[in-house]
Amino acid sequence: MAAATFDKIMKSMKEGKYAPIYFLFGNEPFFIDQITDYVVAHALQEEQKGFNQTVVYGRDADAETIISYAMRYPLMADRQVVILKEAQEMRKLDELEPYFRKPVPSTLLVIAYKHKKLDKRTKFYNAVKKHTTYFESQQLNEYKVPEWILNEMKKRGYRIAPKAAQLLTEYTGTSLEKINHSLEKLIISADGNKQIGVEDIERNIGVSKDYNIFELQNALGVKDVAKATKILHYFKANPRANPIQMIIPVLFGFFSKIFLIDSATNAQEVLAQLPLSPYVKDIYAAAANTYRGRTAGAISLLNEYDLRSKGVNNSGIPQEQLLDELVYKLLFL
Repeated sequence: MAAATFDKIMKSMKEGKYAPIYFLFGNEPFFIDQITDYVVAHALQEEQKGFNQTVVYGRDADAETIISYAMRYPLMADRQVVILKEAQEMRKLDELEPYFRKPVPSTLLVIAYKHKKLDKRTKFYNAVKKHTTYFESQQLNEYKVPEWILNEMKKRGYRIAPKAAQLLTEYTGTSLEKINHSLEKLIISADGNKQIGVEDIERNIGVSKDYNIFELQNALGVKDVAKATKILHYFKANPRANPIQMIIPVLFGFFSKIFLIDSATNAQEVLAQLPLSPYVKDIYAAAANTYRGRTAGAISLLNEYDLRSKGVNNSGIPQEQLLDELVYKLLFL
């Protein structure tokens, strides 16, 4: 069978069309959970679930047990549902292969294999490809997440400003589960308002639109001393939310990309190829111009202060003071 997409699987299920076996795997659990949760909620009527729905966890199961469940016939229903969660924890998962070749038509078997990929060189993977409806749930690159947020909110009947989507991405990272939780919170808080803006992110998610690591990054990119100083003061008032150990890796990623642009023969070509959201490319271009010829020095400073923040060559200087030193050295590099 051909690989299925998330949207294709969900569309078929919403039309009441279910495949005999779904094998869901990959390092992004959000899509796997969405499909599994839909089956649990909709594949059977509520009164049918007691006799016809079985949920098993990989650490407690073996292939013989799963096959025995799948071979049963439904009771007072057109189908039965068997869900194997956390399948990556089940020993000898490949022993399910005989069932793949001859599934029971009235059984809907869902195998959720999360947080890791299947070895595509194995006979078992070939059996998955040949006999199941399979879906590889891949983690989104960070630069694709704002667009995903825009599309997801559109599906739910809402519009979110691109800058708000970018801010949410910067705050939550690439965890779609965490992002989805934030989106649900925004929708509940919207109280019927279909337009979500930056102020809504600030008010309901708890991230300041003006004083966060990414605004510090942007201030450094154009060497805005006044703005960087205000952000540092805010960080000092909220030290637990803004530890230097969290800030340095973000700045390292920022300056590493700037270094690639700065050191390239064709800066525009490199900028176009970098995995960046279209909403931030101008920021990186401006920063590369600001630090022209000095990006290697910036990276060296970040490495030095990363070690010092971990106690190496640091004689008891407080973390807040280290961050001040690092930021001002970058500003005046």
